[in-house]
Amino acid sequence: MYTAERWYVGTILQLTLDADHPGDNKDRTRGETMTLWSKVIRHGSDGVGLEFLLVKRTRQDELERFLTHVRGN
Repeated sequence: MYTAERWYVGTILQLTLDADHPGDNKDRTRGETMTLWSKVIRHGSDGVGLEFLLVKRTRQDELERFLTHVRGN
């Protein structure tokens, strides 16, 4: 994630992904955001690397559908 923040490696974050692109003026509808837990796994000059913590297979399926939606925009 591109950010100036540098959380400790191992920090658990609740992350909300947003499928809208900057400048979009469309109304928000269900399915355009997804909130999930992630863990900081590395730091870099451009931000931090995160690992998504997907406890159940259904959450992984939801993430795959979300990413498919994002790619379609």
